[in-house]
Amino acid sequence: MIQRFLLLVEVDVKRMFVSLPTLFPLTCAKVLKPACKSQKDVIDALSTCPVLANVRGDSSGFVAYVWDQPSSGESMTSPHLRMPPLQAQTLALYVSGCLGLRSDVPGDMTILGGDMFVFADGGRTGLTTRFMKTLTDKVEKSGNKEAVKSKRILTIGYEQESLQRRRRTVRGWTPQLENVYIIAQPQMLNSMPTRKRKRFGEASSTNKGTLLAPVPVPRFEETWTLPWATKKDLLGPFRMPVGGRTDGGDDEEEEDEEDELPPTVQELAGQRKKRKTRAEGEEPLFYQSLKSVELWEEVLHSVCVNKAVVAFTVGDGNLLEACLKLNIPAVGFCMTPAHMSSMHERLVKKLLDLMADATSPFFSAEYAQTIPSASTPAAPTPHEPQPEVPKPGVPKPRPPKAEKK
Repeated sequence: MIQRFLLLVEVDVKRMFVSLPTLFPLTCAKVLKPACKSQKDVIDALSTCPVLANVRGDSSGFVAYVWDQPSSGESMTSPHLRMPPLQAQTLALYVSGCLGLRSDVPGDMTILGGDMFVFADGGRTGLTTRFMKTLTDKVEKSGNKEAVKSKRILTIGYEQESLQRRRRTVRGWTPQLENVYIIAQPQMLNSMPTRKRKRFGEASSTNKGTLLAPVPVPRFEETWTLPWATKKDLLGPFRMPVGGRTDGGDDEEEEDEEDELPPTVQELAGQRKKRKTRAEGEEPLFYQSLKSVELWEEVLHSVCVNKAVVAFTVGDGNLLEACLKLNIPAVGFCMTPAHMSSMHERLVKKLLDLMADATSPFFSAEYAQTIPSASTPAAPTPHEPQPEVPKPGVPKPRPPKAEKK
């Protein structure tokens, strides 16, 4: 059984910082349970989390459970071309744990009226059947069949140019669509309030439309990048073997593609030649992750999620950062202890940046005063006098000749 580690994100700035000479983060993340191996472990871990124990969604906003397939792990071979396999057993464990925790009746797996499941398929529509079966197997045993039959599909259309920019070579057609499935009680989906889009789409677009486009894909150098040894430590057992045909490759070229090293961020940016060993350069934490923080903000806004988020796949942290900016309490399942601690540091830094930004709702004048201004010139440092270098084209002065006696 693959284990995940739990990360709690407290996004209320008043709870996170106290007024001290230098503001100090009290808690942005903590281990609620070393690892979860069973449904009881998941329930015990999440039951200590106040954002889930007491929060209930309603017509004004939902509690969302999110699985993002591109951020769920990485393929061992050709990770820049292959989607990681769906971990159905792990997904079933966390679905049953969350449903068991939220139910008012022990053993009941009913989806509460204000809860919803969000599944992003990474453009692999075939995975949806397996995801729905995992959810159906848990829910229908409680006689709650209508909830899993009621779903909405939000299709994301990514920009072709930004997708092709992520590949060393482009062959054939470029898939641009990804489906995000929204599963909740039918009466809640039907009564969802109408909202205008925040960023993407036409000016008159609302969340009642099924297409979100065009959406730019962030460059790899704008994502979380790491040396291979550090990345391997963060992924742990979530580097998984995967079978089947490689996307973007011909059947005859399959073996060669699998032996090819994935490109580094520096290669794709045109800053260096193709590497010879994987120890060279840096890689994105997830090659297949496409969603920016801004896109996650749009998705959460579109499906009216504002009470709490449970991220089954923390990934590169963009979903949690979006929750941070929207002030939505969030719980995330990390892959390893190293992933959890690094995510903690990353989110704290993001929050500190927001607190120093005068345009952010998290802006703290008290904290901003503790940061040296970038416009303040640095004090000159003492240094040894350097010999004067002649200007180009000016002959170097010759030393005077010694007088003859």
